[in-house]
Order: sequence, then C-alpha cells, then structure tokens
Amino acid sequence: MAERVRQLEASNAQLRQALRAFQSQSRVLSARLDSLLRRAPLRPAASTSRRAPQAAVTSDSGKSDAFNMYQGALYYYRHKQYDRALVEFDRLLQKAPMSEWSDNAQYWKGECYYGLRQYQQALIEFTKVFAFSNTDKADDSQLKIARCHLALDERDRALAALRKLVDEYPDSEYVSTAREQIKHLGG
Repeated sequence: MAERVRQLEASNAQLRQALRAFQSQSRVLSARLDSLLRRAPLRPAASTSRRAPQAAVTSDSGKSDAFNMYQGALYYYRHKQYDRALVEFDRLLQKAPMSEWSDNAQYWKGECYYGLRQYQQALIEFTKVFAFSNTDKADDSQLKIARCHLALDERDRALAALRKLVDEYPDSEYVSTAREQIKHLGG
C-alpha cells in the first residue's frame, strides 16, 4: 500500500510538472500573439476614422463575435483610447463572460486603468483575473499588481506581490524581472 501511494505521488508530481510546462508554453504563445497583434494593429477597412473593425460574419458566430469584440477593444487600447477600450472590454465580458477571451479582456481592463493612471482601479481589475481558473494572464496580472502598489507608494505590498510572483509562478517569463525589482527595492 505504501509503495502504491509513493508511486501515485511520483506520478502526481510528474503530472504537475507537465502541467506547469504546458501553462508556461501557453503563456509564451499568448505573449507572442499579443506581441504580433501589437506590431500589426487592426485598422478599420476603407475608413480614415479611428474606429475599431466591425465583426465579420462567420458560421461560428459566437466564438468569432467574442474574438472580434476582443480585437476591437485591443485596437482602442493600442491607440491609447483607454475609455473606449474599457467600454468594449466590458461589452465582451457582459456578452461572453466565459469565452476564451474573457480572462484576457479582464487583464486588459486593468491595463487601461493603469494607462489612465487610475492605479487603485487597475489593482482591482488585475485581481479579478484570478477568478478565471484557466487564465494564462495570472503571472502578468501578478506583476502588474506589484507595479500598481509601487505607483501607489505601497512598497511593502509591492514586495509581497513580487515575492508571490516568484513563488507561485516559478516558470514565468517575469521571474527575473520580479527578482530584479525585489533586489532594487531592498527586499
């Protein structure tokens, strides 16, 4: 019986390690997608106004509508139209609260408030990302929570948030950044 428990624990550890690797890979791919989208922002077709592109009609309209709402909101964010982006991210979260884009929309709401220098509200929005159980934005949000605390002159809370990032997301691409900030803050 003890041997079986040991085997199961070893198997469980391997599965956890594989899961962390997949989560890390997912975060990297998501970051690449965001990076590609930043480099080639969507532009309104045949228009000189700064409006987001309209949703295309496809056979899988629910999924494409959520994606198109997300892309439209990102368009506004990238053009520093934070108030309009917030409206669009909220619209996505209301119409498709459980879509594959919802956690990212929640994260970008935090980024909008951060861009507006409304750090307390940004902190609230970044914290809401953790309500999405399969989010790939958890480590990103944790880093931004630390940066919100820094912007609010809450050094101890910023240090705690950075330590949490290092401890809970050891495979994150932001661990080295967090460690440097911890060192810089004297923690």
